[in-house]
Amino acid sequence: MSAASAEEGADRGKDRPPGLHGSTGEQPSRRVLEEEIAILREENSKLKEKLRTAEARNLSVHANANSSRSGSFDAGVNRTSHDSEGPSFGILSRLEIPYDSLDIREQVGGGGFSVVYRALWMGTPVVVKKWFDPSMGEEAMQDFRAEMMTLSELRHPHIVLLLGACTRPPDLCLVLEYVPHTLHYILHKSNIVLDRKRIISLAIDLTKAMLYLHAQRPPLIHRDLKPANLLVDRQWRVKLCDFGLASTHPIKKGAGTPAYMARELLAGKPYNERVDVYSFGIVLWEMMAREVPFDGLDYADICKKVVEEKKRPPIPLSCSRAIANLIRDCWHDDPAERPTFNQIAVRLRELQYEGQSM
Repeated sequence: MSAASAEEGADRGKDRPPGLHGSTGEQPSRRVLEEEIAILREENSKLKEKLRTAEARNLSVHANANSSRSGSFDAGVNRTSHDSEGPSFGILSRLEIPYDSLDIREQVGGGGFSVVYRALWMGTPVVVKKWFDPSMGEEAMQDFRAEMMTLSELRHPHIVLLLGACTRPPDLCLVLEYVPHTLHYILHKSNIVLDRKRIISLAIDLTKAMLYLHAQRPPLIHRDLKPANLLVDRQWRVKLCDFGLASTHPIKKGAGTPAYMARELLAGKPYNERVDVYSFGIVLWEMMAREVPFDGLDYADICKKVVEEKKRPPIPLSCSRAIANLIRDCWHDDPAERPTFNQIAVRLRELQYEGQSM
């Protein structure tokens, strides 16, 4: 479940989250859209050769790069100890938050090694993701360290902000900005109507976040794109959250939510950042269909459909040809045939421009 969403507890029983219904938001002008399309096309042309090179990298290069990135946890910060309260993980002092400064409220989610709470921090609404394993075994420790260090390095308008962390066992937790709703809540637990213009706008926000992640060197693969991990604020801005499965290591296994996982992930084969493109295609389909993909099927059934039968959810008849083609391209069975997020951004901006011209 999403690490930074609180609508399940705070807005339980409401059909329409406050601040979202009836809001249209400011749309970019036609001139701005034309300029952005031109810039994206130019960037796409420049990146083609780099992308070919990146995709041709062998797995050992990725593994070495990931080891270097992981090592920054130990080498890049000062590790200190507290005899009376347990060891600190050495996070930068500016991110350290005393646990007793948090006013923990109701639980709003959880999964894996963690539980998610709505909370107040010095009077400010926040979300607290707390690791609950009392023994704090090595696997749980690694899970906490990895997500903390990943989020501490990311700064982008469409990625949830890490405000700080409590790093002294047993109170290990991340303190994240509060965003009231998830896309999953809006799609499946509210009566809010999403028109084509709104869907394209949400998709563009997600594309911007993914462009940023895949621009890291080596690319940071999220591996768990789904509506439950897409937060939506009251201005309809999307923020990507839950980096517990994010990795720069393309041979790391055991990742994702089956309905959103690409064939190569389900089959346990080598993969690259194009698995996020596949998930994006499923999310775009879900926004258009307002249905849960492969609803009611278990892991084995989904594997059979996607890997063996190469089946995908049926595209709604109401979906335009351009969006339907984009969805099909994103969830293509061959990763090399899936577009990059730069190419996706160009196509979405063109669709946005066409919508304003109608």
